[in-house]
Amino acid sequence: MVTENSRSPTKINPDATLMEDSHQVAFMVLKGYKIKLWRDTEDPRHIMFEVLCTPEQVDLELAKYFGNEQVGITDYINCLKSVKSQMYSMKKTIKES
Repeated sequence: MVTENSRSPTKINPDATLMEDSHQVAFMVLKGYKIKLWRDTEDPRHIMFEVLCTPEQVDLELAKYFGNEQVGITDYINCLKSVKSQMYSMKKTIKES
């Protein structure tokens, strides 16, 4: 799984799309998109995902997601675990600082 981590607030990449739903993000990762964790400077506990693709690509992939496109369940679960693990790791880091 190819991901990038951001441990501090960053500017949003204009070529990326912010997403909040970890299940949808896991599907995007499964489809080969890179993600970057992002947190709001006003509420650092609020974690979002910056998906490195255009909004049109997100719409196309989410149409497949909501259309129940068949994917390998173990691959999807592994992506979901990884996405959630990164999210909780960032929250723990924020809490400790």
